[in-house]
Amino acid sequence: MKYFILTVLLVAIPSMGYSQTNESRSYSKAKVYLKNHNVFMVKHLKVNSTEASFLNSANKKKGNLSMEEVNFIKAKKGSYLWDGAIYGSLSMALSAVLINADKDPLTRPKKFGTAEYIGFTLIGAGLGAFIGSLFPKWGDVYSEGKFIGLNLPHKIDFDASHDLAVIRITIPL
Repeated sequence: MKYFILTVLLVAIPSMGYSQTNESRSYSKAKVYLKNHNVFMVKHLKVNSTEASFLNSANKKKGNLSMEEVNFIKAKKGSYLWDGAIYGSLSMALSAVLINADKDPLTRPKKFGTAEYIGFTLIGAGLGAFIGSLFPKWGDVYSEGKFIGLNLPHKIDFDASHDLAVIRITIPL
């Protein structure tokens, strides 16, 4: 019984202490989705639990919003550089194999060697990385009144019908 109480205290006290903080988060680029279905592209977003301040990308004006008006926020988190490099290298390597498999001697008198395969693959990886770097990845940082990734994934509850203390651990997929 004493181990159970110790475990509950070790889980409950840090979560209560964390929930009392009013920490401000900042993001360089973000998309703010309001509950009235408007969307803002913003820069220099600063968010705390009650309000958000930002620079609107469309009209270059500073603005403030209450967090009660915000449905969710997506922030820029990298780009598709590595995805593009992988897809580009695979597609160009496959193209080199298909070109080398051509049986018509009039169109291609010479077979590919290792250097040509490596060259095709590297050119495809470079081109894919360049194209992938042009497209940003957007990740959710705020949704339904909660900051994503900041809330602890457990809930302590008491089930009166079975006289049990219940600890629920949720893992978002």
